[in-house]
Amino acid sequence: MIKQPTTEKHGLGQTLYYNLPFFSNPNILIRDWQIEMINDYYLCKNFNVPLGDDLDNLSSFRTDCFILIENEFNKIEKLNAKENA
Repeated sequence: MIKQPTTEKHGLGQTLYYNLPFFSNPNILIRDWQIEMINDYYLCKNFNVPLGDDLDNLSSFRTDCFILIENEFNKIEKLNAKENA
């Protein structure tokens, strides 16, 4: 599923969003830390809360998660703009 042309076109997040309910219950697969990471992303982005004290002390895991979340939100915005055009 990951190496399919539609996955490369739409991204992993959108592909999972539309296909996951066909073979699993998403509520079982989503972990608490994932919800917390999205909440942290929103806090940092909307309220300008810093990710860390300085660049040298940033958590690479948290930074990678934030980059993935930002990329998925950008893809959602593009999809919404295309559908509403």
